[in-house]
Amino acid sequence: MRPRAALFIPCLTAEVEPATGLHMAELIERAGFEAAYPEGQTCCGQPWFNTGYHSDAAAYARRFLRLFDAFPCDCIVSPSGSCLGMVKLHYPELDLSEEDRARHARLLPKLLEFSEFMARHGTALRFAGPPEKVYYHPSCHLTRELGVKRPPLDLLGRVEGSEVVTDVEPLCCGFGGTFSVKVPGLSTAMTRRKVEQVQAVHAPDRWVVPDASCLLQIRGWALAHGVPLQSQHLIDYLYERLEPAR
Repeated sequence: MRPRAALFIPCLTAEVEPATGLHMAELIERAGFEAAYPEGQTCCGQPWFNTGYHSDAAAYARRFLRLFDAFPCDCIVSPSGSCLGMVKLHYPELDLSEEDRARHARLLPKLLEFSEFMARHGTALRFAGPPEKVYYHPSCHLTRELGVKRPPLDLLGRVEGSEVVTDVEPLCCGFGGTFSVKVPGLSTAMTRRKVEQVQAVHAPDRWVVPDASCLLQIRGWALAHGVPLQSQHLIDYLYERLEPAR
């Protein structure tokens, strides 16, 4: 029997980039796992938490913990370091019962961001595509909160034909969850700085981004300002370049 991976699909992926979730499921299946979707998922509660409504965030946390704890699986995989960081790091800050804290403790070792999963279980997969320079944008939550730095770069390094570039000290894209809604002027100024720096320093053919929120921010700003910029989620980029099974 194949091991089972539960799909933790965030709101932005489900509503804005649904194909990313489907592509993640396919890549997980190709890695030898059964990909299963627990029905009844809602928001992880991060927007409420970021805005200071912790009691509302706790209601979402309780739902998440009870849903996934009851779902039989070997791991839980998410395409978003931002939402995964909320579950792993910030749920313990909320007003939860002892039972829900026990659920969190049981789930914690199962929680994996997509590139972490691939680093452990997808090493046999091969990728190839046309020659191009790819800029990898490290999302703040993935790198600074979760400390996931090497796995996405290692994955991109396995794509035959791609030249991968990134920044040692990357600038934030300006999204920051509800920050982009509460302080839109500063948020878009940060996006402008980010895009202009990357285009000037690296001049990539394509941006590859590991989180739908960053992708939405960067792509939206570029479209609004007439900046020609090709961008994809890391999962979609890999899915399109996945070589057939041998």
